Amino acid sequence: MKNAQRDLIWSLMAFVVSVATSAYLYGGFLNPAPLLSAIYDSQGYAALGEALWSGEKLPGGSLAQRGYLYPMFATAVASVSPVLLILVQSIGVATGVFLLVRTERPLSRHVWVTPLALISASLMLAPAHIMTEAAAFTFAAAALATYILRPRSAWVVLLLVVAGLIKPAFLLVAILSGLMSLRLEKTSGIVALLVLVLVAPQLAGTYATDGRAVISNTGSANFQERYYPAVVGAVELGEFVDYKSDRAAAARALRPELSQQIDYVQSHPFPAFKTWASILWRYNFNAPSGFTQRDNGKAKAEPRARLAAASGYLNKIFVLMLVPALLGALVFFTRFPVRAWPAALIGPSIFLTAPLVYWQGDRIVFIGLLLMLPFAGLGLTKVMSGARYLVSHMQQSRKGEPVEHRRK
Repeated sequence: MKNAQRDLIWSLMAFVVSVATSAYLYGGFLNPAPLLSAIYDSQGYAALGEALWSGEKLPGGSLAQRGYLYPMFATAVASVSPVLLILVQSIGVATGVFLLVRTERPLSRHVWVTPLALISASLMLAPAHIMTEAAAFTFAAAALATYILRPRSAWVVLLLVVAGLIKPAFLLVAILSGLMSLRLEKTSGIVALLVLVLVAPQLAGTYATDGRAVISNTGSANFQERYYPAVVGAVELGEFVDYKSDRAAAARALRPELSQQIDYVQSHPFPAFKTWASILWRYNFNAPSGFTQRDNGKAKAEPRARLAAASGYLNKIFVLMLVPALLGALVFFTRFPVRAWPAALIGPSIFLTAPLVYWQGDRIVFIGLLLMLPFAGLGLTKVMSGARYLVSHMQQSRKGEPVEHRRK
């Protein structure tokens, strides 16, 4: 069996597991009910998409919080059939898993760890919701695969821009990729034009609704509402301050402007970093699947409890894989051209902003953890290769053979 056929088997398994996991949690086969009502954000995306297609007033009066691309896509497909959207997103997740496997193979010459994506409860449950995670994972995995398989391709910039319009955490690495990948050539011109076509409606929409052209305001809004009060709590109280508490409200009232809050955080760099790391570790990395936490009573109680417990344990495996992934990323930097280096930053870019939205639990970080799996495979390959060399060296030393003859 050829490698491509083996990789397709993993993709097929991802599709089947995704559909089966959603059916297990919500009951029935491809039950479409969770799409619109299982999670609060699903309702927001659905309402925004319907408003954009109908030309009605936008919910909340702003396009800066959720963007236009994914809500319009999701509601258009769901209007044909909610089950169709589940299937489309499941195919997208399966495609993303296939691309992860295809990415690990040339990096490590083996497929060690990328199939672990099949045990990510959040990835498997994402297609059952009008939520950005399934689509963002698909395009981010495609960008990563393009970097590894075609490191000189400018199309990776377009893929990252689409991922960034869906989930703004990817925008930083998309900008970096554009600066390093786009050149004065025909393909780069086409990519730049397509990027402009995609970005222009978002800029125009936010200018019309908010008075300023931005891709997203979620970062600044969450910084003010959630992260800044947490830093104040660490500095002045020595404890974590929840964004809904009276203390958080008092902290925001004392410094209401974003510039004031940024100055405060910058003046306390160590507590700010400690707060960021603590939130990332406690509320993101070690959290159970976010899709099992806020279901509005749509999920079956016993499967929900089991999946929540299992996902919390399985997420620790993905966090553990960050250790060999770091080694693999360092090896990657020595083997690939500089213009391909952003590939190793796609996953970590999620971690950079995750503490701003800590109430989402692992939903905000699981994509980044999965995107680091190919580098974990590369790191494990190097560790095993070093271990084999060390064992061979020790065996030959005991026999009194010259080490330089170890390959004979």
